[in-house]
Amino acid sequence: MLPQVEVRKGKFSERDYRLAQELNQQEQAIERERRNLKSTETDRALNDAQVSRTLSIFGGNSAAFRQRVASERVELLEAEKDLIEQIAIAQQPEEKKALQRQLDELRAMRRQLDQSLR
Repeated sequence: MLPQVEVRKGKFSERDYRLAQELNQQEQAIERERRNLKSTETDRALNDAQVSRTLSIFGGNSAAFRQRVASERVELLEAEKDLIEQIAIAQQPEEKKALQRQLDELRAMRRQLDQSLR
């Protein structure tokens, strides 16, 4: 007969659970922005570069401009995701703090990009 084993700890720690949630949210944001990379035929027709230049006094941007902005957002989101994974792997508290600072800077840059478009 085998000896009785007592499990005292769950399979995942709270930290692992938060990391998984944060990575999942990051993946969803990346997918949302990837959908914006491809403009539809209607979008290209209504937001043609020549038309948007002519009507720029009313605001709005061309479809090509919005695609470039979406690609920048995707790049920033993927860099954030990589940093989140590196923070999870990092062993030293100083290294984690440095990576967290980089992550905060990337998020601030993304927020500035979003605010500059409004």
